Amino acid sequence: MKRKLLSVGLILLLLFNLTSCKEKNEDSGFLLYYFNNEGTGLTGISYSLTEKTATDQIGEVVEKLSEEVVDVDYHNPISEGIEVTSYDLNEGALILYFNDEYKTLTDTNEALLRAAVVKTLIQIEGVDNVTFYVGDFPLLDQNEAAIGAMTEESFLNDYGKAQSQSESEVLLLYYATSDGNNLRTVSRTAHYSTTIPLEQVVLNCLMESPDTDKLMSAIPEGTKVLSVVINEGTCYVTLDSGFLNLPEFESRDVAIYSIVNSLCELDTVSQVQIIVNNESEAGLMGTDEVSGTYSANYELVL
Repeated sequence: MKRKLLSVGLILLLLFNLTSCKEKNEDSGFLLYYFNNEGTGLTGISYSLTEKTATDQIGEVVEKLSEEVVDVDYHNPISEGIEVTSYDLNEGALILYFNDEYKTLTDTNEALLRAAVVKTLIQIEGVDNVTFYVGDFPLLDQNEAAIGAMTEESFLNDYGKAQSQSESEVLLLYYATSDGNNLRTVSRTAHYSTTIPLEQVVLNCLMESPDTDKLMSAIPEGTKVLSVVINEGTCYVTLDSGFLNLPEFESRDVAIYSIVNSLCELDTVSQVQIIVNNESEAGLMGTDEVSGTYSANYELVL
């Protein structure tokens, strides 16, 4: 087992004329997965490998995913400062070793980075699974358990399709009562494009008040959803500071569990991590009282 050292820090700024492709086909052959410009998912870009062996192709791919990209629609997943210091490929099991800067990634970006890198590398013949190490130690999840070997099936989102199709889904949504102290469930059939993750559809619905005076959206008006990422049963929801501007009469927990309970009704979600992007502003409640990992809680449901 040979460890091959390489540096994948910031390479010279390159402009490359690539055509965005959402689905692997005979013409594209191989896809490099990049972050979409909104930072909410991945975009597959058609690419032709130049190296011949699996070991060399791994190095080629990691280098491409680290090059800074100038494009209005997507950008490189391995950002400046994050490096793959070495890698091992042994009987289909690939281990990537990252530098300690990997620990500085936000939860959302970390989950997306793993999805982009694994979904790209798993296409190489001879790579059956991918494991991440940070320094000399396996990458851990929020429960301090090793994440272990990953395949394409480790990432439940379908990050883009060739054509948008219409789907419908019956959602069980949790809205606030008019006094802001409790939650009630509403069953709603949502019609949506398959290019939009269902988790995002749930949040979009929650931001609209239902057609009744007795219930209201628990999410403050004007709140922006910055990203929604699902990975290994955890849904990472990043909101802007508008989420802190609750009406004085509304309970903080009502706002939180409106989101958490609704998302946990999906088969793909077992828990929700809420991240509020508010490091400088002061709101009615601090981010340290909101940001965290939550499981469904029905104590507030009438």
